[in-house]
Amino acid sequence: MNKRWPGLLLTLAMLTGCDDQHILERTGFCHTISYDLLPDHNFKIGLSVPKADPNSKTDREVLQAIAHSSKDSQPKLVRQTSLLLVNGQLRNLLFSLPLAEGGLLDQMDTLSRDPSIPPKVKITLADGDAYDLLKKNYKEHPRTDRYIYTLLEKEAAYQTVPEATLYEFIRDYYDDGIDPIAPIIKDAGDTITVSGVGLFRGDRYITRIKPDDLHILALLRHNLRHADMTIHLASEGQHKELITFNYLKSDRKIDVLRDKSGKPVVMIHIKASGSVLEYIGKLKLHSDADRNTLLQQAARHLESRADEMIKFMQDNKVDSIGIGAYVRNSMSYASWKKLDWYEEYAHLTVKCKVDLNIINSGQTL
Repeated sequence: MNKRWPGLLLTLAMLTGCDDQHILERTGFCHTISYDLLPDHNFKIGLSVPKADPNSKTDREVLQAIAHSSKDSQPKLVRQTSLLLVNGQLRNLLFSLPLAEGGLLDQMDTLSRDPSIPPKVKITLADGDAYDLLKKNYKEHPRTDRYIYTLLEKEAAYQTVPEATLYEFIRDYYDDGIDPIAPIIKDAGDTITVSGVGLFRGDRYITRIKPDDLHILALLRHNLRHADMTIHLASEGQHKELITFNYLKSDRKIDVLRDKSGKPVVMIHIKASGSVLEYIGKLKLHSDADRNTLLQQAARHLESRADEMIKFMQDNKVDSIGIGAYVRNSMSYASWKKLDWYEEYAHLTVKCKVDLNIINSGQTL
C-alpha cells in the first residue's frame, strides 16, 4: 500500500466534512409555519427557520409574506433569505382561530399533497394573531418555535392535551364518525400557555374546551396510560376537598343499545385507576369505608362533568369523541347514509358511567 494513501484519505474526509458543514449552514430547515386570514381574504404566512451558522447573531429567521395561498407564498419567502428552504424538518403548523372558523380543508389538502411535509407535523390553533405569536421572543425561551413544540410535546406526554397531527386531522375529517380537534395556545405575556382544545365540525372550528375540563375530554376521547388528574369535589368558603391521582390509567368502552322505539342509546363506561398523590378533605384514606365513599363521590363527580361536556358537544353539533363511529357500526351502511347524523346526534341519549379505583395512596406518618 502506498504510504501516502492514509494521509490522502484523511485530507479527503476533512474536506468532505467541511463541505457538509457549509451546506448545512446554507440550508434553512423550516420548523414552524403560521397562517392568518386577512380582511381582504389573503393570507399572512409566517415562517420560522432555525440557523445552523455559529457566526450568526440570531438563532432563527422569521419571515413573512402576504399571498393568495400557501404555495403562492413560497417564492416570496424564499426571496427574503439567503438560506435554501426545505420542509423535511417541519414540526408545527400554527393557524389563527378566524382562519380555522372559515375552514382548514384547503390548507390541509395542499399540505397533505406535498411529499416534503411530514404527516406527523403538529396542528395548533393560535388564540390571537398566529404570526405575532410566532415572531415574539420570550426571555426564558430563546427560540419561540421550539418553545411551542416542546410545550405541546410535554402536554401530550402527560395526556393533558391530545396530540393533533396533519395525518390525524385529515383522517378524522374524512371519517364521518368523528370530528377533528386541535390544541389552542395563546400569548400570556412572558410565556405561552395552552388555552384549551378546539373542537371542529368537519374542517371548521366551532368552539373550545376550557383548560380546566381537558382531563374530562381525555377520559371521553381515548384511553389514558399515565395521566395526572386533580378532581375538585368541593370548594366553598374554607371547606375544600380534592383528590389528585398520578399514573392514572383508564379504559373507555362505548356500547350502542336501542330503546323501545328503536332509537340508539349510547352507554359510555370508563374504568380508571391510579395512585393518590394528594387528598385534602375530612375522610381517611386508610379507612376502607371512607376510601369507598371518596371513590364514589369522585366517580359521580366525573360522571356529572362528563355528562355536561357531552351535552355541550351535542348543543354545538361537534362529535369530538367519536360517538358516530359506534352508532354507524351498529347499523347498516344504507341506514347510516340516510341518517342526518348531526341532527340525530344533537338529540341522542348518552349516558356515562365511571368506575374509579385507587391502586395505592402512599404512606402516612
